[in-house]
Amino acid sequence: MPDSKLKSGLCYCATGSVPFKNICKCTTPNAFIKNEACACGVNATNISNSCICPTGSTLIEGVCKCSNPKQAPVNGACQCFTKFSYLVGSSCEFPVNSTNVSNACTCPTGCY
Repeated sequence: MPDSKLKSGLCYCATGSVPFKNICKCTTPNAFIKNEACACGVNATNISNSCICPTGSTLIEGVCKCSNPKQAPVNGACQCFTKFSYLVGSSCEFPVNSTNVSNACTCPTGCY
């Protein structure tokens, strides 16, 4: 069975996971199996033993990804990510006074 380990002739699922339809699945939503244990996905936050993906995103291959490809997780929600956004630490932020129009960050007229 995928993601299971053979110990003393028996198959065991990773810590925090259970067998489900011939595969080991983590019992915590938005968690995935990493190093023989369940872990929260990239960009997910562990709140009260639950992995929470940012609003507007879902866990895909161990990473919380925004459903809109023009967006990125910022401060717990998917927000637009374009040439007008800039990097603060490991997340994207909008410039002051910018607006989100059709998922594109737009600066006020006369600004760039």
